[in-house]
Amino acid sequence: MDHGIGSVTSGNGVSTGALTATTTYKLTVTNEAGLSALAQVTVTVLPIPSITSFTVLLPSIAAGSLTQLTGTFAGGFGTIDNNVGDVASGVGIPTGILTANTIFKLTVTKRGRRFT
Repeated sequence: MDHGIGSVTSGNGVSTGALTATTTYKLTVTNEAGLSALAQVTVTVLPIPSITSFTVLLPSIAAGSLTQLTGTFAGGFGTIDNNVGDVASGVGIPTGILTANTIFKLTVTKRGRRFT
């Protein structure tokens, strides 16, 4: 196998080590007669989601009012808890009517992984 992995045994997994870029691995199998077969697989490295900022338009409001939240993030899909829902990066979204002090959490996900 290429990329410095070397010889492998059929059915046994091997470690690629930490990857920082998308990499294609090629496996060549040669029999005793010198006939070869080639297979390849590509491992795609996805960027880790990041949150740049999470702000509130009006941090103090009267009970029964609402405010607006804005999350700025990259590399994933944003969701704000407390019934706010899905959000786009950099776009303000209303909280809905608030009747008590509320803490909101922005979560950014990428293929099953969560970053808050």
